[in-house]
Amino acid sequence: LNSLLQPLGGGGHPRAAAVTLKTTEPQAILNDLIGQLKQQIPPPPTAERLMAAPVRTIRPETTIDQARLILLRYGHSGLPVVDAAGQLAGIVSRRDLEIALHHGFGHAPVKGYMTHPVKTITPQTLLPEIESLMVTYDIGRLPVLVQDQLVGIVTRTDVLRQLHQFKQLPQELRSHVTETPIKERLQAHLSSPFQQLLVDAAEQAKIRGWQLYLVGGAVRDLLLTEETGCVQFHEFDLVVDGVQPQATEGAGVELARALQQIYPQVQLQVYGKFQTAALRWPHQSPVGAFAVDIATARTEFYPYPAANPEVEASSIRQDLYRRDFSINALAVR
Repeated sequence: LNSLLQPLGGGGHPRAAAVTLKTTEPQAILNDLIGQLKQQIPPPPTAERLMAAPVRTIRPETTIDQARLILLRYGHSGLPVVDAAGQLAGIVSRRDLEIALHHGFGHAPVKGYMTHPVKTITPQTLLPEIESLMVTYDIGRLPVLVQDQLVGIVTRTDVLRQLHQFKQLPQELRSHVTETPIKERLQAHLSSPFQQLLVDAAEQAKIRGWQLYLVGGAVRDLLLTEETGCVQFHEFDLVVDGVQPQATEGAGVELARALQQIYPQVQLQVYGKFQTAALRWPHQSPVGAFAVDIATARTEFYPYPAANPEVEASSIRQDLYRRDFSINALAVR
């Protein structure tokens, strides 16, 4: 408010300010001030920011028993149902399955119990409209469509999480919170070769319709460093998000091969069942002895206690949830 009223001879601080004017057009000035104030209000988030992707789906012929096991495995409360062409055919919820199982129809296909037609949204749908749809129609999830293709899903949990982030912290906790402009940190503490490497990797991911995240220790070091110059890093951990399930296992490798074309001096290694890729720079390179690990966002499921995990593609959020320490769950897009 201070900056808003200063040109008119007023003043104050960001949350309260005052000005005294003598004018023949007070309403016009008031309307102009209100317009400027509204421009300072950030727009609400869109579905594209809130949604989870890729979306786990089932076919209409999937049985009730099979759908129930999928919900149990991944902790979902509902599943979109798509046909062979990838078109959204309906949604089946946990309640739908419980009703079918109560009547002994575990063998029946979900197409007989799914909800259709389905309320849907686009990536540009704003949060207030999403809230309104969920409350008005008492639905817990909204598929996100682009040209009739399912690209994501927004659930009640996503909405609650976003609203919770908007809430102010209690007064006693505010003194412990530090706001850090991460973009400025990247520019201030990463040398030009490191910055260019991240730009190249992000551009290659964008070409393929993916999002790329820097995760783990490098993010921690950027946030904690008090140095004024560049920080020397020895490795970057990158995670690819937004890859469809049927193409996930080669995503990290594909991105690594694209970077190897740009940086022919690096060595490429592929390891693990999920094909995580590692790029190794030699000592004489502009970044020195350096490594980049690239993986696809994934989730883990343990079929029974002490079993080895079964790994599948998932969203960046689910990937961060599975990590062992909070430091390793830091990510910058």
